[in-house]
Amino acid sequence: MVKMLAPAPLLANLGKASANAYWMDLTMQVTFNGQERTLRETVALALSARWKVVRVTKAPGSLFGHIVAAPVAVPVPPQRRARAGSGSAFRYAVRRWRAREQQPVQRA
Repeated sequence: MVKMLAPAPLLANLGKASANAYWMDLTMQVTFNGQERTLRETVALALSARWKVVRVTKAPGSLFGHIVAAPVAVPVPPQRRARAGSGSAFRYAVRRWRAREQQPVQRA
């Protein structure tokens, strides 16, 4: 009995033995900008996007790990307010009104 081999550019097993590795490479290229990252680099990347890595797990017998992250609360700086009675808000409104009044009227 003669066994048929795959044509020249293909592997003899048609790539079935390493299909998972190819899929993992493709997934990593699409999702992670084609870069392999360590856990430390992944945590730093998450922090730069205001996320905190809470838990990293890997199921036994699986090639994939799972990262659980939570958004980081970013404190909002207090806004400066004009002092009561300073009149700055009123002066600003008057300036806007005068600027609008000085613009030429456009007629259709």
